Amino acid sequence: MLERVESVYNDNSNRPTLRLERYVRNTPNDPWIIYKVWTANLTSTNAEKREDNIPYVKLVFPIEPNAEWNGNILNPNSNSAQDYYYTYTNQPATLNNLSFDSTLMVTQKEEQLFNSGAYDFEKYATNVGLIQKQNFIYEVNTNNPNDTTYQSLYTEKLIYHN
Repeated sequence: MLERVESVYNDNSNRPTLRLERYVRNTPNDPWIIYKVWTANLTSTNAEKREDNIPYVKLVFPIEPNAEWNGNILNPNSNSAQDYYYTYTNQPATLNNLSFDSTLMVTQKEEQLFNSGAYDFEKYATNVGLIQKQNFIYEVNTNNPNDTTYQSLYTEKLIYHN
């Protein structure tokens, strides 16, 4: 998958908006084919992203350890909150041989049922943006709560950036 900022324009609220074009290909020799178009806005209080026409608040400012917010607050079609929180902030990281001085991780807690649930996390690097995204499901062993099984369903990792 390739994501690039195609252009910047002013949205209906006259805010600078990034047009993000997402491309896919099956092999490195195949041509990139446009897959989706998303948008993103940066305000003084948050970073918003519209994915498949659903708005999410991805980050809140100022960035403070343990800050929590409703990532679904801008979604008029949602009846439920989606709890986001900073798992860590200002941590160095290495991913695919790329080094980052300062990263943060946002955990997006989803609905939890009796002994199972799911969550997503996104890692961001200063002056780069999203560097990793992953989705997990888990199941707690009811006989031994310390024995939890995790399974990753989806992963995106930054390979390069400019």
